[in-house]
Amino acid sequence: MKKPLQLLLLAMLYLPAEQIAAQGSAYVVDSRMATPGRVCNLSVVDSTLYCCVSDVLMVVEQGEGMLNHLRPDTTIYKIEEGVQYVVRQPVVGDLYMTKQDRKGNSRLYRYSLVEGRNGKVKGKLKKVSMNGMNVEHPVFSADGMIMVFSATDKRHSAGGYDLWYSRWEDDEWSRPLNIGTRINTPGDEVSPTIFGPYLVFATNGRSEDAGSYTLYTTRLLSNRVIGDTVGMFQIGRNRLFRLPEPFNQPHSDCFDMAFDSAATRGYWLAYTHDKAQAHEAPLCSFTLPIDGVIVWGRVTDAFNASVDGVTVSAIANSRRLCSTLTDADGFYRLYLPKGTSCNVEWSSEGYFSERAPLPPIKYDEELVFQECRLDQVMRRLPVGEPFVITDLFGPDADVELSTIGHERLAPLVRFLKDNPQMSVSLTLTSHLSDDISFNRLLTERRLQSLKQYLEKAIPSTVKISLVNGCFGLDGCTTDAVLSRLQVLIY
Repeated sequence: MKKPLQLLLLAMLYLPAEQIAAQGSAYVVDSRMATPGRVCNLSVVDSTLYCCVSDVLMVVEQGEGMLNHLRPDTTIYKIEEGVQYVVRQPVVGDLYMTKQDRKGNSRLYRYSLVEGRNGKVKGKLKKVSMNGMNVEHPVFSADGMIMVFSATDKRHSAGGYDLWYSRWEDDEWSRPLNIGTRINTPGDEVSPTIFGPYLVFATNGRSEDAGSYTLYTTRLLSNRVIGDTVGMFQIGRNRLFRLPEPFNQPHSDCFDMAFDSAATRGYWLAYTHDKAQAHEAPLCSFTLPIDGVIVWGRVTDAFNASVDGVTVSAIANSRRLCSTLTDADGFYRLYLPKGTSCNVEWSSEGYFSERAPLPPIKYDEELVFQECRLDQVMRRLPVGEPFVITDLFGPDADVELSTIGHERLAPLVRFLKDNPQMSVSLTLTSHLSDDISFNRLLTERRLQSLKQYLEKAIPSTVKISLVNGCFGLDGCTTDAVLSRLQVLIY
């Protein structure tokens, strides 16, 4: 089939796709777009997103931050037929592209603008020699001095496709070097992408991922090396990290990512292993950075048994930033952007909600993700059985709730907010003196303060019953604590 006819038929297939909002455990996915066929080779040139579908370079049209639909390219395509991938070198501005030769090998080309004899600027396409390698998906460091790409080389590869790099030296690219076995595996390493100091790539060669293509990241260069010469940096020697959800999803192949630094937006691909949904919504966009903080831990009950299905959320200014669920072993992982200030909240039906501030994070610039462990013990909420909260008002004859009192009531308040159909009976006693009449009067004033607090803190649909326990037999003289609140939820 001739190329123009092929393009026309493909264009007729690409109808505007439904814009679906998706939520990840940490990073908000703004939009996703269904595409026919298998999309590959994402790249961004001057804030235009390109992808290759069925060996045709396509432009992803966007509007209001959403991915809308694909159309065949009408600019890059005119440069050279058969282009499958294109990227701009960030300093000089030349375009680099890959295309297949007649034998099916992917070759690298450089497109430069040069001044002709008549003073007119014209484009010049030149093949870039990479020792005969089958080059795929070249990307550049921010200074344009390093090019990383995926390629096969039977003599020097760890296996399949490996990641290689070349340095710009004396106005040409140096002999390619294998990036090393810390990154490369006996499987395939493909789709490298550079975002600031980070190198992102996909691999199917790690046993923990069961053969699926999975996105990993590492620092391309080390911040701790002194000097400004590219040759002094140790490339491919930093710690490797598996990208979090939603970029990596269970039972899916995630194998490409691209970044638009100017628009602070990124794009990624994932294909489910379910054949019935193999081509549904594989192209997504996101706006948050890939580096950040991993908050993780284990949730147990009072008997140290794992509690699964607990909702763990990051809360800031009464807004939920992200959330996840604990697994069968009680473990959870939250991913937050650097500099996040928030509280972590654990909630589950039948338990008090718990909350703790995220502690200050000491950042190590060598790491992509800083880790913070927060374990939590959940207290079972006995609906239908009374339980006791003590010392809400401080050591003196205070009638206002103390700071500690607010903290001790917080789990009850959060539960009643989440369950506004419940009723609660509160029986309060005070033991501040041997004078029972004084204790009764003090308890009455404290009940009024407690009522005012609860009316503001919980929904009006919650039925509250307040009882002065000091009117009971010896109720004010037998307690060993200063105040005692018996709670019954029903």
